[in-house]
Order: sequence, then structure tokens, then C-alpha cells
Amino acid sequence: MQAAEGSSGFGESCLMLTKLSEMKEGIIVPPADLELPICDHCNLTCSHCNHCSPALSPWMARPQQILDDLTCLAPIYRPKRVKILGGEPLLHKGLVEILQAVRESGISPWVFITTNGSLLHRLDPRVWDLVQEIEVSRYPGVLSESNLEKTRQTAQERGVRFTVVDYSHFRANFSRHQNLDSDLVFRIYRNCKVVFLWGCHMLKDGWFFKCPRAAYLLPLLGKEASLDGLRLEKTEDFQSRLLEYLNSATPLQACSHCAGTLGRLEPHHLGPRAAWKDLSLDRPVSELLEPGGLT
Repeated sequence: MQAAEGSSGFGESCLMLTKLSEMKEGIIVPPADLELPICDHCNLTCSHCNHCSPALSPWMARPQQILDDLTCLAPIYRPKRVKILGGEPLLHKGLVEILQAVRESGISPWVFITTNGSLLHRLDPRVWDLVQEIEVSRYPGVLSESNLEKTRQTAQERGVRFTVVDYSHFRANFSRHQNLDSDLVFRIYRNCKVVFLWGCHMLKDGWFFKCPRAAYLLPLLGKEASLDGLRLEKTEDFQSRLLEYLNSATPLQACSHCAGTLGRLEPHHLGPRAAWKDLSLDRPVSELLEPGGLT
């Protein structure tokens, strides 16, 4: 894909490896999904969680805020899908109202929930009428096939896609220590699939983030998430500023504390919540990288 002229500072060789957001018929079309976190906290404590959920305080999105944000964004930006996630989204008691707000906004015809699956037994039956897909991230020792069978049968009866993705390993990704090597920061950013291949954009509480990790990592380090985000505005120039932001070749502030998608693969495990920051953030970025991963 090619970006609108002047929207990227990448060279030709880099563009060949990159999927950028495009302008089509007056609408920004991103590579893939818009992520919509509806709570920060989670009932699991996965090491290297890329939303830092084990270390975050409880937070719940408000349905009206989501409706306002998506209604503002929908006329200028259309993702293929909207992904409802957390934290663990099934912890949100207003999940049905959240889904109704997403549908009302009309921003995308495909809405799906990503969950760890441990709370599917208490899923509100009304959810089935509001989503096209439920995706379960299954971690070792958390769920068994028998745990999922009832939900799989219900999904089939209701015409909803049901997907189970097994994750035996997570990539080491964050460091509390700032990477002061600007060349290394840029190379990690340039090779980051989150931003330039998967297009994992996020909308959270009135702010748009081209990388979901930035929304969580900076506050965890005592910095403002807004340093790496773009506040939603109903202004004439917002769409052009959003496209420029999405396709920019300039690393984010959070990139100096992140290994992108180049971190070492390490076995998944559940650790103590109180020690999550120390166990997951203590190594410098240079030690997190998979050998030979950089180009």
C-alpha cells in the first residue's frame, strides 16, 4: 500500500515492507482494525502483557464516551473491524451498552470481542446479537477444550464466528530504562508490525493512538499517554493531521522503552500481580531483542 503523497518519510525500500493508512473516497482506510479497550484491568496476570493490565488500576469505559468518540471518527475513518478488548472485556458490566454504542456509530460492519475466555460462562445472551465474532486468546493451563465447547455450540447456533488462538509464548517488549540509542529506536520502530503491518490503532477516552502499547506504557512510567496520541477533534484539518500522524516515520515517545515486535519469545506464565512491573520491565531494551531480528 502507498500513503497519500507527503504523509510518510519512509524510503522506497521501507514502504515495500509497510502497510500504511490510505485515503479512499475521502475516508481514511487503515490496514486492519480499530481496537477499543473497555477496561484496563484483567483477572489474569500474564507476564509481558502488552497492555500492562496486571499493573493497572481498574478503569471502565463509558458507553456514552464511546458513542461520542466513534460518531466523531466515523465520517473520516473506517476500519475493517472494531475489536473490543481490555484488560479483560468481559469484566465490564456494561458490555451490552458498549456494543450497542459501537453499532449505533456505524463505524464498521464487523464488531468482535477478544477475551481470555475464563468468563464466557457469564456472557450476557444479548451479546450474540451485537457481534460478528468472539475470539478467545487461550493461554497454557487457563482453559481446556471442554470449557469452550458450550460457547462454541452457542456461537454456531447464533451464526457468530468463534475463534480460539493459542498463545504459548509472549514477546518481551517493555523496559523501564530508556533506550538512548536513537538509531536503535528508529530501527525498532521501522520494523514494528504493530504500527506498520498490522495497523493496530486504538481509540481510548477521546484519544487516538497509532500504537496501543503507547497508551499504556507511558502512564506506567509516570508520563502522559497524550505525548503519543492525538485528541479527537471536530475540526476541518483533523483528518489530514490524523493521516499524517498514522503514517509518520517518526518514532513515538514510548518507542524508547519498547522492543516493538522484535522482542525475545519467552514462555507464557502467570506471575504475582504485585511484582509484575519488576519482573516485566527490569531489563534494558537491548537485552529484550531477539538476536538477528533487526534489519
